[in-house]
This record gives sequence, C-alpha cells and structure tokens, in this order.
Amino acid sequence: MKYYGLSDIGLVREENQDYCVAEKICNNAYLFVVCDGMGGANGGKYASRTACSVFVEQMKLRLSKYLESEKLPKRVSKDIPRYMEDSLAHTNTRIFELSQENDCYQGMGTTLVAMFVIDERAFVINVGDSRAYYFSCGNLLQITKDHSYVQFLIDSGKISREEALSHPQKNVITRSVGAYGEIKADIFELELKYFESVLLCTDGLTNFVDFNKILEIISNNDDLKICVETLVALAKSGGGRDNITAILVENSKG
Repeated sequence: MKYYGLSDIGLVREENQDYCVAEKICNNAYLFVVCDGMGGANGGKYASRTACSVFVEQMKLRLSKYLESEKLPKRVSKDIPRYMEDSLAHTNTRIFELSQENDCYQGMGTTLVAMFVIDERAFVINVGDSRAYYFSCGNLLQITKDHSYVQFLIDSGKISREEALSHPQKNVITRSVGAYGEIKADIFELELKYFESVLLCTDGLTNFVDFNKILEIISNNDDLKICVETLVALAKSGGGRDNITAILVENSKG
C-alpha cells in the first residue's frame, strides 16, 4: 500500500482549515482521514485538527489489544464498520462539547471522510461534502454521497448535476461533525481487488478542478506525489479560493 497526502492553504484564505492524516497502523492495516473545518477564524482550524486526531486515537483504542502484533487478525474486519461509527460518534461529541464550552469555538464543525484498509478490504465513512473516489480500469467513480443542500436538490430532481456546479448554495452542507450532539454517517465497504487507487479530498479540489481533469491526472501519473501535487496546483490555477486537501492511496504491495 502506497499513499501520499497534501494540504494547501490555496490562494485566498488566511489560514488552512483543512487537515489530513495518513497512517500505517500495522503491516496489514492503514488509516486515512481528511477533514474540512468550518466555524469562524479559530473554530474551523481547531475542529478539523481535533476531528482527525480524536478519530485516529479512538480507532487505535478500539484496536489496541491487537496492535502489539505485526498484523491485525482477519476476523477484525467484521468489527471495523462499528469501530469507525463509534469513533466518529466520540469525535462528534468531543467537538460539540468544546464548542459549547468556549465562546470562540461556538458553531464550529468539520466534514470528515476516512478510509480504513485491512488486508483485502477497505471501509469508508463520511459526513459532509468531502469525498472519496475510486479509480479502476480507466474510470473514476465517487464512493461517497455529499451531505449538502445542492445534493438534496439533485436528488429531488429540482436541479441537474451541471446546474449544481455553479449553484450559489453549493457550499451549504446538511451534516457536519460537531454541529449537534448526535451524528449520522454513511459507511461503505470495498474489495481492494476491484480498484487501483482511492482519492480522498475536500471540496477545495472538486470545486476548482473538472472531474474529467481529475480522471486524466490520475490515469496518466504513476508517481503519487506528482499526481497529488498536480491536482493541488490545478485547483489553485482554477481559482484556489478554498483550502485544498487530497490523499491518494494506491492499491499496491509494498
């Protein structure tokens, strides 16, 4: 398993409120997290960093009895969705409580998209509009579904996907980590044999780089670092009006 992640402030924002983590848990398990914070000058940055760190901490806590060995046992796979949901719930509670305790952080929250890989299986969880895509046989397919007002309009048939690209409320999300005391997430399971790579990213990438261009870059670059840096550079050349974060994970041995 190879991977590379990058978070960039972009060209307009005064600080980077995105955050990401890419970590090898043990020889057969990896964890990747991307967050896009919101909530004022201090809140968004704090929310995204807190979410990443608490989510990773909670996943490790649930796996702690296995981590002394070099590999997680295969039977753990069946527990990963529950571990991810429980870790996210704990993360949500932590951010919500912090927002209630400190006036500076009131209203803060963050998107979260995370992937846990164990052996030949991958599990993806998401809240908000940060996305996961998988690349396979020359095709790029979106795994997650945005929790956003524009996605609601698409689902209800009120606007087309083309209209959504320029909709004035395309940045309004309907779910976020820390906004309320309880949270609902979507979770997906993938078999590694069916894809070549997975892209986790914030809307700072997808709002400023055309889908077909993302597909072209991933298709034509074998070097993960060059691929991610090119995607970020394209987002900046396309306007760079938001923070940009991407992690590209290659399904390969070694």
